[in-house]
Amino acid sequence: MGEVPSAPVLLFCAAGAAAVTAAAAATWLVLLAARRWSILDRPNQRSSHVLPTPTLGGLGIAAGLWAGLAVLLCGQTALPPGTGWALAAVTGIFLIAALDESKRSMRVGEKLLLQILAVAVWMSVGGPRLEWITLPWLGRLELVGPWSPGITALWFVSLCNICNFMDGIDGIAATESICVGCWAAVSLVVAGSSAAGLPLVLAGASLGFLLFNVPPARIFMGDVGSFLLGGLLAVVGIVGEGEGLPLWLFAALLLCFLFDSTYTLMRRALRGENLLRAHRQHLYQRLVLHGWSHRKVNGLVLLLNTILGIGVCATLEGYAGAGVTCMAAVAAGLIACAIWIERW
Repeated sequence: MGEVPSAPVLLFCAAGAAAVTAAAAATWLVLLAARRWSILDRPNQRSSHVLPTPTLGGLGIAAGLWAGLAVLLCGQTALPPGTGWALAAVTGIFLIAALDESKRSMRVGEKLLLQILAVAVWMSVGGPRLEWITLPWLGRLELVGPWSPGITALWFVSLCNICNFMDGIDGIAATESICVGCWAAVSLVVAGSSAAGLPLVLAGASLGFLLFNVPPARIFMGDVGSFLLGGLLAVVGIVGEGEGLPLWLFAALLLCFLFDSTYTLMRRALRGENLLRAHRQHLYQRLVLHGWSHRKVNGLVLLLNTILGIGVCATLEGYAGAGVTCMAAVAAGLIACAIWIERW
C-alpha cells in the first residue's frame, strides 16, 4: 500500500479540528435560536423522546463540513474534479429541508424528491460518480452507459434514506458517521490516497454536533442533518472507490446501518405493513423499547464499528483472512441480535 506524507496528514487533522469547532459553535447557536423561536420536535406515539426538543441541528453539521473543507482547499488538498462545487450544490438543496422543517415535517414523497434533486444536481455540475465498482474475487466491474449515473443515484438516495431511518434515538446517527468517517480516513491513508481529509471532515462535523446530541440530547439533527450525513457518506464511498477503497469495503463499514435498515424493511414487507408509515420497529429502537438505554445502544454501535474498521484496514493491508473474519464476526453478531430480539 502507498503512504501519505506527514504534511497532508497534519492538514487532514487540522481540517477535522476545524470541522469539530465550527459544528459545535454553530449547533450551539442553532440550539439557542430553536429555543427562542420554538422550533421543536414534539413527541408522538412513534417517538423515542418524551419532551419537545429543539431541532435543525443539522445546520451545525453543514457549518462544520464547510469549515473543514475550507481548510482542505486552502491547503490545496487534491479532491476529485467537481467535488467542491457539487458538495456546495447538495448542501444548498438540503437546506430546503431546514426551511420546511422549521414549520412542519416533510412528507415521504417530498423527502424523496429532494434527494433525487440533490443527486441530479450533483452529477449535472460535475460531481464524481461511480465509473466502476470493485467486487471481491471478481475485480473491477465497469459501469457503462446509464449504469454509471443510475447506480450512483441509487447509492446516494439509499444512504440518505438509511441515515434518515436510523436517526431515531439520541446520538446514533452521529456516532455511526464518526466511526465510518474515521475508519474511512484511516483506510484511505493506508491506501495512499490524498482524499482522506474528506471523511475526516465528515467525522469532525458529526462530533461537533454530537456534543449536543449525546444522550439525553439537547438538540436533534432533523431531516437536514440526516440527509446531509447520508449524502456525505455516499460521496465518501464514491470518492473512495476511485482512490483505493473499494465500495464493498466502504459498505462493510456501514454494515450496522445497512443490516438494520434492510432487515426491518424486509420484516415489515413480509408482515404486509405500510412501508411508508413511520414506526419504531428498527432493531435499535426495539432494543430501547426492551430497556436498553440510548447510550448502551450507541456503545454497541461503536464496538461493532471498531471491529469492522479493523477488518477493513486489515484487508487493505493484505491480511484478507483476518479482515474477512472481523467482518463475518460482526455480521454473525447482528444476525444473532436480530434472532434474540425476535424471541422476546
